[in-house]
Amino acid sequence: MGFTGIISTCLNFTKKSLQLEIDNFMELTDPSIEKPITKQAFSKARQNISPDAFKYLFLMTSETAMESSEIKRFKGYRIFAIDGTELQIPKTEETVKYFTQDRGSTSPRARASTLCDVLGGYIIHANIEDTTVDERTLAMEHLDYFKTFCKTKDIIIFDRGYPSRDLIRYLNENNMPPSSVPYRS
Repeated sequence: MGFTGIISTCLNFTKKSLQLEIDNFMELTDPSIEKPITKQAFSKARQNISPDAFKYLFLMTSETAMESSEIKRFKGYRIFAIDGTELQIPKTEETVKYFTQDRGSTSPRARASTLCDVLGGYIIHANIEDTTVDERTLAMEHLDYFKTFCKTKDIIIFDRGYPSRDLIRYLNENNMPPSSVPYRS
């Protein structure tokens, strides 16, 4: 299948089983193959690909979306949102070294956070960290990435748990002052 085939299959996943996804991809790319690739063979090959390759592709896609003049707008504004959640992740040697496991819990927990283009449905920036990192810190990391693409007609929405002196100071210092935009339906 090769590097390109594996990456393309991963990026093309919808909501089907892994074997169906592989079979569909193989049918699209080379219908003459008689013996399909098994999900075990695919998984083994996928493990040889550095996670950095996926990160690079994600950031490249994100930058392309942010620089597009066709990004959807509401009354002239690009609308973004930042939010996070806690995840229970599989307990492995690697995850236990990096992520905190609370007493009485059967597996470690992580904090995930995203910056999204609300109207287009794109994830612009994402982080996953230990739960000791708070969501405001992750929001500032998203904003560090975002400020190179920030325009005067951008609105970033945070939920009620985000406002803090540090976050408001960060927004002001980076010329992204919090403001009130009148909303009329």
